Amino acid sequence: MGDPVVFTEDDQHLKLLSTLKNHRGPVILSGYNSDLYAEELKGRSKIEFDSATGNVGRKKKIAIECLWCNFDPVEQMVLFKLEV
Repeated sequence: MGDPVVFTEDDQHLKLLSTLKNHRGPVILSGYNSDLYAEELKGRSKIEFDSATGNVGRKKKIAIECLWCNFDPVEQMVLFKLEV
């Protein structure tokens, strides 16, 4: 596995978001909340949870992580339908 990709410019985020918004299948995007993502993903399902991002001295640093979905995540998704 290679190094993670880190976007440093808004146009990189916008290109990713445009691609994901136009994808016809299920999409789950994980990341930290921002004004850009909140605006671009308005109307999508969003789940927020605390995430430990590291330690600062004796204190854990906590951030709010978000999962955006283009479907209603109320039940387990079926990736493969097996017929027996």
